[in-house]
Formats: sequence, structure tokens, C-alpha cells
Amino acid sequence: MFAKPDLGFALVCALMLSWPSTLMAQVATPAPRAAASPVAGSVAAGALLPQMDVSVKPGADFFRYAAGGWLERTEIPADEASYSITHELRDLTIEQLLALLDRLATSEELAVGSDEWKAVQLFAQATDLETRNAQGIAPIAGDLEAIWKRSMVSRRSTSCTHSCAMRS
Repeated sequence: MFAKPDLGFALVCALMLSWPSTLMAQVATPAPRAAASPVAGSVAAGALLPQMDVSVKPGADFFRYAAGGWLERTEIPADEASYSITHELRDLTIEQLLALLDRLATSEELAVGSDEWKAVQLFAQATDLETRNAQGIAPIAGDLEAIWKRSMVSRRSTSCTHSCAMRS
């Protein structure tokens, strides 16, 4: 007398009834916030175009399309086996850090004892070759002696273990 309900029909009806409420529950995508990065906005739109080779179709050779301009302009340095944008960024970063340390070493803007001050002091020590050469190994002589003694103790215990094992 009563027909057996069709499960597929019931599922479709349930989805149709819940669909409008699902759409109403969606939240609009928030507007992008200003980036907190100090370099945010420093790359203008189209700034990467000189790095590209737009004469190449992206579907034919995407690497050449994306980096062709850079490949044409860049020469591998004689002291490098290979060179990429990563190497270029590394070199630029080292150049900028050395310039920053040089500038800070001659300025009075750092608080004594701060992490930045310590970095500048370490840099100054590392680049003062005259003082380092005059001191020789004297500043680390005690540490070298301790390492030597520990290595000799380690060698004796290792050789005893080997010779004791051989006697058994």
C-alpha cells in the first residue's frame, strides 16, 4: 500500500532544503591587511618583467619564460661552479650585512651590551687581523691543551678496550 521511500530522492530533498542556509552562513572574504614587513610594497607591479623572456611561450618552455631575462644578463662568476638567483641573493645579503656592520662599528647608536653591540664587537674582533696575528694561539692555548688531554685519555681508554678484548 505505501511505497518504499527512495533514499536518493530523500538525500536530494535534504540537500535542496539546506542549501539556502549554507549560502547565508558564508562569511565574506576579509580585505587584505597591510603587510607588517619593512619591504612590503617595495616591489612595484611589473618589476619582475625584466627577469622574464616574454618572447617565449610559457607552455613551450616555462623556465625560459620565467627567468630568460635573468639568464641572458647573468654571467657565472669565475670562482663559482654554478650561479642562480639564490647565489645572487646570498651575495647581496652578505654585502648588505658587511656594510651594516661597518656602519654600526663606527657609530654610537648601539647600547653597550645589546645583541647588536655584541655582533659588532665580534665582527670587529674577526676583522682585526693585526691583533689576531700578533696574539697567535695564546688566547685559546688553554682550550687546545684541554682538548689534547681529553683526546689522549680517550685514546688510552679505547686502546685498553681493544687490547683487553684481544687478551681474552
